[in-house]
Amino acid sequence: KLSFPVKMLKWHYRSRHESLINVSNKEFYDNELLVYPSPSHNDSELGLKFHYNPNTAYDRGSSSANPKEAEDVVEAIFEHFDRYGDTKSLGVGTFSVAQKNAILEKLEEKRRERPEFEPLFSENKDERFFVKNLETIQGDERDVILISVGYGFDNERKMSLNFGPLNQDGGERRLNVLITRARQKCVVFSNFKASSMKLTANPPHGVRALREFLEYAENLTMGAHTAEEHNAAPFEDAIASFLEENGYVVDKQIGCAGFRVDLAIVDEENPGKYILGITTDGKMYASSKVARDRDRLREQVLEGLGWKLYHLWSTDWYRNRDLGRKKLLEFIEKSIKETREEQRIAREKEEKRRQEAEKKAEELRKKREKELEEERKKEEEAKAAALGENVEIIPPDGLDFDDDIIFVSKDELDEFDNDDFEFVEESPSDFVDVVDEPMEDIVKESPSEFVVESDIDEEYSAFDDFVFHDDLAEEKTSDAKNINKESVFDKEVDIKKDTDDLIVDDVENVKDNAVVDSGNDLDINVDDSEIVDSGNDLDINVDDSEIVDSGNDLDI
Repeated sequence: KLSFPVKMLKWHYRSRHESLINVSNKEFYDNELLVYPSPSHNDSELGLKFHYNPNTAYDRGSSSANPKEAEDVVEAIFEHFDRYGDTKSLGVGTFSVAQKNAILEKLEEKRRERPEFEPLFSENKDERFFVKNLETIQGDERDVILISVGYGFDNERKMSLNFGPLNQDGGERRLNVLITRARQKCVVFSNFKASSMKLTANPPHGVRALREFLEYAENLTMGAHTAEEHNAAPFEDAIASFLEENGYVVDKQIGCAGFRVDLAIVDEENPGKYILGITTDGKMYASSKVARDRDRLREQVLEGLGWKLYHLWSTDWYRNRDLGRKKLLEFIEKSIKETREEQRIAREKEEKRRQEAEKKAEELRKKREKELEEERKKEEEAKAAALGENVEIIPPDGLDFDDDIIFVSKDELDEFDNDDFEFVEESPSDFVDVVDEPMEDIVKESPSEFVVESDIDEEYSAFDDFVFHDDLAEEKTSDAKNINKESVFDKEVDIKKDTDDLIVDDVENVKDNAVVDSGNDLDINVDDSEIVDSGNDLDINVDDSEIVDSGNDLDI
């Protein structure tokens, strides 16, 4: 078996903020990584952030996901694109395949609602957007990473310490990969805090590391921007005192994890950022083993992270103190002016980008509205073309139709005007038939050879006979040939027999407020006039007119 010498690569360059690597450095690299500090220690745009939402729930059932947390992540995705457009790359990492799928499902719904963002999801970009689980995210890095834990409290506020792959052998390596994918910012979504993880005496390394990660994300108290065991040298203390006497706020020993900036002047207009970093030939400078590290590499990396630097030699400070102090103050004032100008340009650039994004979004919205309008017109044209064509409708169970129900256009009514069909132009809106979604201007053939024109979107019902309704009474008829709305269905007509219903059989013609004898005992009271029952005949009293009984005839 061959063996090779092992050399650890200690310099860490990816993370633009030390909080993005601190947990991994402690848990997996024994704090041997050399991590450069950021000139922003309390910046919303940089570092590790914790998004805690206890109002979400992990589904232990069929989905094995947290759908509400997935919605939170999708909202954050669109907030990112709305703010940065394509200027900062974005990726999403999850602890499980189920949570990845839940996010993709919610994302698809949101993309349909916000088509103006579609170009930002293009797969042709060098660093395209992705959603991946922790087993497949290896090798990917983005400016911003959103991490969805997914696991946690369920609907009954119970929580298991089963975190899928993290509980398995090698789970800690998968976690290490997932939490180190971000260059600038990482946001962790969870419905529980580290304090809710009640660990056993010997938990899996991956689960223990997750607890450390969540605790640090919540509190950011793992040594970032602290001076523990790294007290400033007397020379550095003297410089700090001089600057404070001149009205500046100074921090000492900025950073952690093997590399620190000796002194830094706080930007009082932006307290989370530093105006200037001051390096000296003190302890940190002497710790570099070669001149290349001291003089070029360190300065190069720090400036790449956004630092403005001033190197102060102790010999210059003590030999020509007045000149050394004057140069330092002048450089600080110059740095402040440059910083303010850079901040102004950045604001203008951001405002311009925002306006361009809004303009582009508006153009895309109008384009989408135009596409939807064209689709609607095509549907209407197709619907109009379909009118006039016979469409067979299968009647529901329990109804026996002599013929099929058909739809025809209003213009084609004359084609059906024969002995079998009579038409009523304005039937009651709640007339009979069995059509779930009637179209406008249609005619339906009923089981009793009675055809009516219907209004759109009315609800119909039919049984063995037709059922009619008006505001006053309910009438029932069968085998009707021609009924005029103004007779049977006028609100002033009150039809009664021994029961609340009237059975009208074989009616030949009902119109103009007249009723033809149907062969049954039938009394009709029109306009509140008196009813006269003539036995087997039909008597009607209209407008207080005299009633004459003519035997088998109808007198009005």
